[in-house]
Amino acid sequence: MHDCLWRSLLPRADKLIPLILIVTGMATSPALAKGVGSPARLKEKDFVVIGLQADMTQNDVRKILGDPQRTRMRTYHLETDAELLEWSYPDLVVSFGGGPSIFGVLITGPRYATRRGLRVGDTSDHVLALYGTPEDRYKEGWYYRAPEDDLRVIRVEVRQGKVSSIYVGWLVD
Repeated sequence: MHDCLWRSLLPRADKLIPLILIVTGMATSPALAKGVGSPARLKEKDFVVIGLQADMTQNDVRKILGDPQRTRMRTYHLETDAELLEWSYPDLVVSFGGGPSIFGVLITGPRYATRRGLRVGDTSDHVLALYGTPEDRYKEGWYYRAPEDDLRVIRVEVRQGKVSSIYVGWLVD
């Protein structure tokens, strides 16, 4: 009798496994429960936002975005103090550290998207569909790391199931 039951369930295993994950609490989101696959690993092109990339200078940024609305120096107190120059634009902050090249880009509004199409306001399920399961999570931050450099990341801040900001660049060490 049990043998017949299992045989009848096997053709539906693709639907049962996500259900089992939900019931047991092992699935953390509907996207995971639907069996979201593992999207392609991060590549160099994933670290480009609206044409801005790591080797660009302040002059290159001005050619693309114009003059910033605001600039400020920000100090991060870690093992050693790190200072970053931040240029603010509507829905975007570009940071420079230790020289004239881009250190990172912070997307703060829906006007801009990542190379894969992620925007502020998108759902956490959309993040999972585009990038897969994050390698690390800390508070609201979901971290996707470059394969060749653990300090180079795409960090997606998720609050109440929605993307609140996206950082593409290096972590301050």
